[in-house]
Amino acid sequence: MNVAPQVRFWVAAAVALALVLWFLGSVLTPFAAGMALGYVLDPFATRLERLGLGRLGATILILVLFAVGFGVLLVIGAPILGRQLAGFVANMPATLDRLQTLVVDQGGAWLRGLMDGPLGKLGIAPPSGGDIQQSVGKYFGDALQWAAGFLRSVLSGGATLFNVASLLVVTPVVAFYMLLDWRRMVTTVDGWL
Repeated sequence: MNVAPQVRFWVAAAVALALVLWFLGSVLTPFAAGMALGYVLDPFATRLERLGLGRLGATILILVLFAVGFGVLLVIGAPILGRQLAGFVANMPATLDRLQTLVVDQGGAWLRGLMDGPLGKLGIAPPSGGDIQQSVGKYFGDALQWAAGFLRSVLSGGATLFNVASLLVVTPVVAFYMLLDWRRMVTTVDGWL
């Protein structure tokens, strides 16, 4: 039996699936999050059913409580996260200066030892402390500018806003139907197997 055609087919199928997931990742994310949320919340719905609440009532109650809890967490957590982010940005120059000093002090001594030792025998002169500090400062400045530009593009991107909005709208709807029809789906999949 020749296995090569089967291997080629499955490799091509895996590559096609990876490409579809790559290109449709932002579209599929709310659905995957809704399925995961439905999976996690299903035991609570089952427990509420045992207490006498119907599946629809249990699903609505769980999702309302989850939405309220998420909203409260967001209202409480957003200002704290904002203050932490503002403090981080305000302390960034001092932190980078300390990190630069540490790299120059520790790395410069190691580099001078390397230049005096094996590389010194080859006639390579060690760099001065000022050269090292200037070079490290340039790289830190470039890295900080890149990070700030990246953060700016992420925050200002319309696609990001659309993805967040679709996540907040589609995920609860998918989770609702997953919770409501969980047993039927599991029974159907079991029947297929």
